[in-house]
Amino acid sequence: MKFCDKLAKQRKNNNLSQEQLADQLGVSRQAVSKWESGASYPDMEKIIQISNVLNCTLEDLLDDGTIKSGSVQHSKLNFNNYLQDLLKFVTKTYNMFCSMNFTQKIKCILEVVLIVFIITALGGLSFAIIDGITSNVISFIPYPYHNYVTQVFDGIYIIVLLILGVIIALHLFKIRYLDYYITIEDKNADKRTLEKEVLDKHEFIDPSKKQKVIIRDPKHSSFSFFSLLGKIMMYTVKVFVAMCSMPLICLCLFFVFLMVVSIAHIRHTLLFLFIMIAFSGSVLLSFLILYFIYNFIFSRKQPLKVIFILFISSLILMGTGAGLSCATVLNYDTYNISKVGKITTKTEKIELKENTKLYLLDNYEKEFVIDNSLRDLRLEITYPEMLRYYISHDEEEVDFVDEEKKVDSYHLYTEEVDVLKMYRIVIENLKKKRIIVWDENTVKLKVYLSQEAYDRFFKNNS
Repeated sequence: MKFCDKLAKQRKNNNLSQEQLADQLGVSRQAVSKWESGASYPDMEKIIQISNVLNCTLEDLLDDGTIKSGSVQHSKLNFNNYLQDLLKFVTKTYNMFCSMNFTQKIKCILEVVLIVFIITALGGLSFAIIDGITSNVISFIPYPYHNYVTQVFDGIYIIVLLILGVIIALHLFKIRYLDYYITIEDKNADKRTLEKEVLDKHEFIDPSKKQKVIIRDPKHSSFSFFSLLGKIMMYTVKVFVAMCSMPLICLCLFFVFLMVVSIAHIRHTLLFLFIMIAFSGSVLLSFLILYFIYNFIFSRKQPLKVIFILFISSLILMGTGAGLSCATVLNYDTYNISKVGKITTKTEKIELKENTKLYLLDNYEKEFVIDNSLRDLRLEITYPEMLRYYISHDEEEVDFVDEEKKVDSYHLYTEEVDVLKMYRIVIENLKKKRIIVWDENTVKLKVYLSQEAYDRFFKNNS
């Protein structure tokens, strides 16, 4: 920026007209006008005097970017400049508000309230959407830790949205009002003097024409403390993005693991080749996202062309692998797990009491055998040998209408017991183009009990 432009900017920042500055410097208004138009330049002694009058340094008037180039790193953390700029903003706001008439004040207050209301509503809507997405993304985290992680993310959301809302509200206030009002303080002036825009050669206009506003900042430049708020918000966003990338890193490693396992099994069947292609696309896509996040956090330039090409390539790999895998699986036969392994039958006995509660038969194929000679309940459980079952017995407190009672509850669970045996069975059947499934007929129950016990425990549920 040239000296003439900097002089005009510093004069306006101090709310001085050309005539007022000329009076304090002991020169004519035409001399100041020539300085600001670039037609002439003051001598060094006069420049020093100008810097004292305008409360700025010589660097602010003469620096073209070379003087301060070595001190940029030191100015980044100069919070005194941010504080002074904040006080300047407050002063200009106060002067502008005092210069308004009653109608203008009411209009300004209502517009500011409306802006804050709109920003708050949009912020609340954004928070609800982002919070819902986050809850679904981190749903894999165990319950006790899920709440803590959610609270941390909610705190980050609130900080980011609050800072962003303050920046937007203040900037809208600045470009809507502060940039369009000027206050001239001159004890020798009987009435307010207004300036025209910078492009009008700094000539005075007649106040009787009722022109009460001017554009002081056509480019809508920002105050320094806006920049400080922006930096705080960006650092907060980067920390949040870095935290969100941790699950993505784990997901990328998981895809790499699955891809390696698929490669190791290609010798068994061609299906694993297609699965490997799909997982290789997943690895590439997750890597691209992590690379994009890395460049964002460390403010590096994004090679968008390369990223776009690799992104399309990853989608092609994922689509091709998934499509070929589905086409291959559709040609396979389906076998129930009970047909490919040894079947075992065992018997369990359950003592029936007044407070017994059974949760045994909801998800299994069952057959009832009535034997009135039985006082208790006997179960015959038929299941594949690679599975195991167990019946859990717990005491539960149940709320009745008038009191709490303890009941004996029984649950039947099944789970895989021999993972290696199950793996071998699955691989052998894939070689034969067969898929092993596990449905409700995998475990069968035969229940022996009296008619009274049947009516009490099962009649209403059968």
